[in-house]
Parts: sequence; structure tokens; C-alpha cells
Amino acid sequence: MCGLAGWFDVLPDAGPPPGPVRRRRALDLLRDRGPDDEGEWIAADGRAGLLHRRLAIVDRAGGAQPMEGPRPGGRLAWNGELFEAAERREALRRAGAAIRTRSDTEVLAHLLAGDGPGALDDEPGQWALAWIDEPRGELLLARDAAGEKPLYVARSGGRVAFASTLDALRALVPVDAEIDREALSLYLSWGFVPAPLTILRGVRKLVAGQRLLWRRGDAEPSDLARAPAPHAPAGAYACAASFDAGARRLEFVQVAACEEVLVRVRP
Repeated sequence: MCGLAGWFDVLPDAGPPPGPVRRRRALDLLRDRGPDDEGEWIAADGRAGLLHRRLAIVDRAGGAQPMEGPRPGGRLAWNGELFEAAERREALRRAGAAIRTRSDTEVLAHLLAGDGPGALDDEPGQWALAWIDEPRGELLLARDAAGEKPLYVARSGGRVAFASTLDALRALVPVDAEIDREALSLYLSWGFVPAPLTILRGVRKLVAGQRLLWRRGDAEPSDLARAPAPHAPAGAYACAASFDAGARRLEFVQVAACEEVLVRVRP
């Protein structure tokens, strides 16, 4: 588990960027999500910034964030993991990419730099991420299809701000903190507030699988729909021929899943 926060100015009237006190407060509030390391990146003109708190598991020395992409101007901060990072890393190397670390963060940065939001279409994993492409003047916020990782977003004038937690977001920028009555009603009925609502009227939460792309000069983001999944090959979901065959298949899947998880379990 990690924590991220940041901002991106979409309009010229955004005002001065969050100062050191606000940034420090936001990072401190994310500490429980990432006790091992912290980092920040601020664009030279102050119109964009990323903050990150890290729980270091894989490549503890080489996976510091925010991480620069393979081309100048691309920056990534995220909370999550790619389940097939090793396979993607080898494919990138075969294609000529210079991979310096064992971190899945670097793999994801290469994928986003190459394919943009489409890189996430068929990528197994869990994430809440912010990718800033300065040359293109774009911010991508994305959440995995299962909604494993939270990501909150708010507008503050001409600025878009985001964070892994509500309190970190409020610390970073001023937001409308009035209680959302619809969200409160849903909470009292169901015991939780469903996305995209939050308990605060001025803050929204990305829904599972959502991708929002902001471009400088545009007041509103593009809500990118996930590309439809290709049809499964014939027989992919066919029933097992017998109970024993089904049990063996289930055991195989469970063992494979456990082996994948063990790679990411922190010692």
C-alpha cells in the first residue's frame, strides 16, 4: 500500500501552487499508507506536482516515486501493483527499452509513455495512479477495474487536485467541505458512500475502472471508457469434464495465484 497526492493546473487562473506547508501536511497524512519513503516532484512552472509515500516491497532501492518516464516530461505516482510485471519487463527489454530497476513502477511508466491510457486495457493488476505528461499538457487519473485502490479528486478553481485519502486532499488544496446530503443519506442507509460520491460535496471518488484525462485548456476531463475485452477463445470457460478434473484445475489456479502473491509479500 502506498499513498499519492498531487495537482494539475488546467486553466490559467489556478493561482500559486500548494506551498511547502500544505505539501508537508499532505505527505504526513499519507504516512500510514507508505512508511518507508517519500518523494515529490514539482514542475518548473509550478503548474503540476506529485507527492508520494511508499511502502517498499519489490526493489526497495530502485522504485522511488514519483518516477520519471522513459521520455522527458512524463511522471508517474501510483499505489498498486502489476501482476505480470516480470513478463512486461522482459517484453520491453526485447523491444529495446532501457530498464534500470526491478520495480513495476518503471514498467508501468514505460507502458503509459508508449500506449497512453490504452496500456491499462488488458493489464492485470490493481492501482490508483496519476500520470502527468508535460509535453502533451495532460493528466491521467485511473483506478483499476475492481476498485481495489482509492483515488479522490477535486477542483480548486482552475486546478485539479487528487489524493489517496480525503484528509490529504483537503490538506493540499482548499476544497468545498460542505457535507453532501445525498452521500450522507446513502451512508446512513447502506453503511458506506458509493463512488463517485464522497461525504464532502466538493470531492469526488473515481469509480472502479474509471480513467479521467485532463488536457490543459479544457475545463472538464474526458472520461475514457475501457476498450471492450476481446472474446475469449472457444472453450475457455467450458465446464470441467468431471468433479476431479475441476478440483485439479482449481488447485492449479490457487497454487499459481499463491506463487504470484508470494513474490510481492514483504519479508
